[in-house]
Amino acid sequence: MGSLYVKGMTVHTLSGLDNLLSISGNLGISENQSLVSLEGLESLQSIGGYLDFQNNSGLSGINALQSLTSVGGNVFVSSSQLSHIEGLSSLQTVGGYLKLKDIPNLLKLEALASLESVGGTLAIDNCSGLSTLDGLSSLSEIGENLLIRDNGSLQHITGLSGLE
Repeated sequence: MGSLYVKGMTVHTLSGLDNLLSISGNLGISENQSLVSLEGLESLQSIGGYLDFQNNSGLSGINALQSLTSVGGNVFVSSSQLSHIEGLSSLQTVGGYLKLKDIPNLLKLEALASLESVGGTLAIDNCSGLSTLDGLSSLSEIGENLLIRDNGSLQHITGLSGLE
């Protein structure tokens, strides 16, 4: 499949996409107030372009992305209702930037324990509930900048000790 965009829909899940293994282009999921689950994306292993996930107020997690190991472009996750990102637990490489922004209910990053490299900037911005970056211990390479901003509960950044 080239690209997949789900925006402003009234669907509750993404059932029907169960056999989708890869997307050569982009995956955009945004502004879907009725979406309560990413069910249907459990088999997705790679995205050649970007992953853009924002403003899906019915979702508290993105568990269905648990098979995703690589994104060739950018990853942008922003959703005020999101409380966990366990669906990114198999993600190893991001070719572009990885930006987690405006996720006040996100408390930990352990779901990113498999992440080894980010080709662009790693930005963690306005995730006010986050107290540690411990889940990033496997991360050894950031191709551009590291931006950690407006994370009021962040107590230490020792989780970045694997950076070379």
